[in-house]
Amino acid sequence: MKIHQNIGDQIGIANSLKNIAYIKYRTENKDEALSYYNRSLKIYKEIPDALGVSSCLYYLGEIYFNDNNVVEAKKSTEISLKIAQQTSYIGYVDQSAELLSKIYKKQGKGMQALEMYELHILMRDSANNIEAQKASIKQQAKYEYEKKKMVDDAENDKLVAIEKEAKQKQQIITAAIAGGLGLTGVFLFSVFNRLRVTRKQKIIIENQKEEVEVQKNEAENQRDIANHQKLIVEIKNKEITESITYAKRIQEAILPPPRLVKEWLTESFIFYKPKDIVAGDFYWMETVTYKVDDREKTLVYFAAADCTGHGVPGAMVSVVCANALNRAVKEFGLIEPGHVLDKVTELVIEAFDKGDEEIKDGMDIALCALDISAKKVFYSGANNPLYRITSIKEK
Repeated sequence: MKIHQNIGDQIGIANSLKNIAYIKYRTENKDEALSYYNRSLKIYKEIPDALGVSSCLYYLGEIYFNDNNVVEAKKSTEISLKIAQQTSYIGYVDQSAELLSKIYKKQGKGMQALEMYELHILMRDSANNIEAQKASIKQQAKYEYEKKKMVDDAENDKLVAIEKEAKQKQQIITAAIAGGLGLTGVFLFSVFNRLRVTRKQKIIIENQKEEVEVQKNEAENQRDIANHQKLIVEIKNKEITESITYAKRIQEAILPPPRLVKEWLTESFIFYKPKDIVAGDFYWMETVTYKVDDREKTLVYFAAADCTGHGVPGAMVSVVCANALNRAVKEFGLIEPGHVLDKVTELVIEAFDKGDEEIKDGMDIALCALDISAKKVFYSGANNPLYRITSIKEK
């Protein structure tokens, strides 16, 4: 590090600080390790060096995780993964995904932990495939080079033998052919030099071929990763849609069937258009028969309710509120709409008070009780009014 500081090599300084941090942590000097990693991270950001930033954040996340500081560990590792994915550096994507899988698992986030673990396996396999392909290409290039070298060596030995024979003949042949032998020597040198140039060109071509193959494989790996991520999103969307559709079936089970509504309220209609697949709005109906002065009376309860929230949260609240209405009428035997709503308030609060967190969900409702024999309607509402509309006939 001192040498890098003397020559002003910022990358070298950052790398040295990171290595010192690694040694400090492995010798159980956690606080010093954190200090050195943060100093290294600062320099990487100033240079800037994306891969250096990603690696420092990963090691910081590892220290925080092992120290049970899950919040900081998650924060550092998620940024490390994001940078590694942006720079397409498979090694850091692999490490960060594996650590995030452990972090999410510790937080009880099973689905996120599974996604990160799958990404870790995918990156690990991709890295192994790339290394295997590189090794295969290098081995093939080495084989081709050695084969060519053997041929060139044989040709070179042959040329050396010819040259030796020519020299032996030169001692016998007269000085008259000395010029011809000189020309032969020049020709042989030219051939040998040409062979050497050809060999170098072949090596260059083989290296370029290897680089093209590596780039091609990297592009294919990136496409595989993108296709895998797209498949995961499609599967998740399908699972979520199926779950919500099934939740709709559950919510529909609490709604009174049209047959029952028409049986008691013949001149009626229901206009029900949820915003989402499931909704927080619902309608409710129930009939209760009781005796008054030895005579049976039947009350038809019907209500329109608007629970807090939309979609799945609102639907869950609607199930709780509908159940409370049923209990207030059937289980507690309450008759007057006002008393029914008071009991519903108690039951809903009781249901939501069982957890540690405070929940302020509830519903607005208009509740009517129709006394068929007396032809009277009793009403009570929570934030919802009742409008009575009558027609005026011309005389």
